[in-house]
Amino acid sequence: MNWSDLQRHTGVGNFIYPVAETEIFAVNLQDVNKDLKILRDGLEKIHKELLEYFTDPEANDMYGSQMWGFYKKARSKLDDLIDNVQNAETTFLDVTRYYGEDDKNMTSSEFYGIFKTFVTSYKVGLSLVQSERMLMTRIEM
Repeated sequence: MNWSDLQRHTGVGNFIYPVAETEIFAVNLQDVNKDLKILRDGLEKIHKELLEYFTDPEANDMYGSQMWGFYKKARSKLDDLIDNVQNAETTFLDVTRYYGEDDKNMTSSEFYGIFKTFVTSYKVGLSLVQSERMLMTRIEM
């Protein structure tokens, strides 16, 4: 791509700049799924213990009632997190397919790292084009 091509595609910045400001390239979905499994397993353990030792709602046990409250809030937040991770996975698969990449052999951090490199190069190229425009405007004066 030469500079005149870049000049014609400056509208790409409307898409690139919001994406470039994120740190998505630093996130690996495989690691997120491992951590999500740990959270899910831990919450399931808490639930089993609550069912085993604190099933009587009439018991005047502050620990049991606080732990049931914690479990319900944590379960709700975990369900939201699961939905967000599934959305991230679907988005990653869609994006890799869109750009013709093999999602089976590429991690999310690798793909988004490449994307960040592209965005950085685009910003540098756009800056050079803008500098060239200013210089040409000054010369024409």
